[in-house]
Amino acid sequence: MAAPAFDTHKFVITLKKSGFDDQKAEALVDAFATAQEEAKPISREYLNECLTANCEYLDSRLDDRFKTEREHLSDRFKTEREHLNERLNAVCKHLDERFNMANEHLNERLNTVCKHLNEQLSTVCEHLDKRLSTICEHLDTHSKKEREYLDVRFKAETATTTASIIKWTAGLLIAQAGLIAALIKLVAMV
Repeated sequence: MAAPAFDTHKFVITLKKSGFDDQKAEALVDAFATAQEEAKPISREYLNECLTANCEYLDSRLDDRFKTEREHLSDRFKTEREHLNERLNAVCKHLDERFNMANEHLNERLNTVCKHLNEQLSTVCEHLDKRLSTICEHLDTHSKKEREYLDVRFKAETATTTASIIKWTAGLLIAQAGLIAALIKLVAMV
């Protein structure tokens, strides 16, 4: 495909108007005309080669950019994960401290309650021992029938007292379980 022809005379006049002298204007027009005659038309193969080369170049640039971005994101993720692990460890440590404090407090209260229960139980046992001694003395002084009657009555009273003590102890155990459940719930809320 030949290059389209152009008006060389008009081109020379335009160059002269812009300040070129005759010799330079004609040399420039001749050089331009020669270059235009020698110019090869652009083929489809040449365009495909250029397009392929440009695509390969862009692909390599994108691969490099994605690799850099992936490394950057990986570093950021690692840093964030370390930061979150540090925060989680701090929270766990704080919760452990609070749980230990609550546990110590509960143990102190439990020990106080147990001590109080032991004192009351000792008092009840002493009272029962005195009553038993009194009843035994009384039984010794009465006849066999009265002894049998008192023995039956004593057993009934002992059973009632034992049942009362068991109920009282069961109530305390339930209260203790409630106190432990409240502490666990308090620790869970923290």
